[in-house]
Amino acid sequence: MGFSFETQSPLDPSHQARFRGYVTAKARMLREMGVDRYRKEDFFDQPSVQLDDDELEGLMKACVQIHRGLGFSVEAPLEGVLVASCYGLIAAFHFKVAGRRSTVGSDGITHEMRCRHRVATDMEGAVFIRVQDL
Repeated sequence: MGFSFETQSPLDPSHQARFRGYVTAKARMLREMGVDRYRKEDFFDQPSVQLDDDELEGLMKACVQIHRGLGFSVEAPLEGVLVASCYGLIAAFHFKVAGRRSTVGSDGITHEMRCRHRVATDMEGAVFIRVQDL
């Protein structure tokens, strides 16, 4: 993908808190409504119909973990979710990936995906996902 933000400043805690609240509310709505109804009522018809069943399953699994408070810090990332599902999640909530950094650790690879809202461009934050080494 070529995203990088090695030279960008650290996450602003107030931006991350706002991002967390917004994404948590959207994840709850998606879980409660289901994919089809959510898509019908979404201005941008998200989540994308191009997501396959595994990606949709991962998106919903991520929503469950987000409801538990996971995915917003390196210490408590999303786990057991496909990276592709996280891209679907980010798009479903009207964000785009502005940068991505991956760090290899003893417990797997942690991806930090910096996000910026497509409409409210002052809303930004990061999603963290950990995947096990292959």
